[in-house]
Amino acid sequence: MTKIPKSVLGRITSGIRSFQPIIRSAISRDINEADTALIVTDMLSSIFGYDKFSDITSEHGIQGAYCDLAIRLNGKTKVVIEIKAVGINLKDIHLRQGMSYATQEGCDWLILTNGSIWRFYKVLFSKPVDKELIAEIDFTQIKAKNTSILEIIFVFSKEGTVGDSLEKFIEKYEILSRFFVGAAILSTPTLNVIRKQLRAISPGVKVTPEQIKKVIIEEILKREVLEDEKSAVAQKKFLKATAASSRKTKKNITKEPIA
Repeated sequence: MTKIPKSVLGRITSGIRSFQPIIRSAISRDINEADTALIVTDMLSSIFGYDKFSDITSEHGIQGAYCDLAIRLNGKTKVVIEIKAVGINLKDIHLRQGMSYATQEGCDWLILTNGSIWRFYKVLFSKPVDKELIAEIDFTQIKAKNTSILEIIFVFSKEGTVGDSLEKFIEKYEILSRFFVGAAILSTPTLNVIRKQLRAISPGVKVTPEQIKKVIIEEILKREVLEDEKSAVAQKKFLKATAASSRKTKKNITKEPIA
């Protein structure tokens, strides 16, 4: 887990406890979008640590695209936030304006929330521009000591976005994705390890890496892991990373001095 400074952890946990009854009351009263936005703004300040007056902008527009809220630090938009009334079921169609605005601003992160549910998206600057849901939090259900939830809140807090915690979080997310793990399983080093283990179990039986790979592809991995375009991207990243690691290892190997 990402190390969270003690003062920030205290702010987050106390903020969760404070806002849970507020959100539940808002749900029971079925408040409108404007009132929900007020709660979201207070949460961004009290839980996520953003300054209401200098870090959070509202109804900001650029080239005809608008967003409900945006987090701006040092003159740069870090997170775009789309807000719906607390009783609205969140849908991807609600992201249309936020996606347009994020694209114009070159912003990597988008949040869709109704005050209770918070969905965190990574904006993918592909052709066409797309998005990927990274995490979802229901503030009415979470426990203040849930470490995985606390980590998500922290990396999207002011301290996380100012530092490199958010970048490290998404790097870990990508590495643990089914596509990247699938690429690792099908890599030559992994296939050789599996082959060695199988030969240890049955020394008299000969199997090749290609035979093992065929079994994994046809009978173990899900088709979507192999056929999705994200799989191809993951395989390229994996091969590039392993090649770079191999070059670094060879570079660091020094010859023994001749006696």
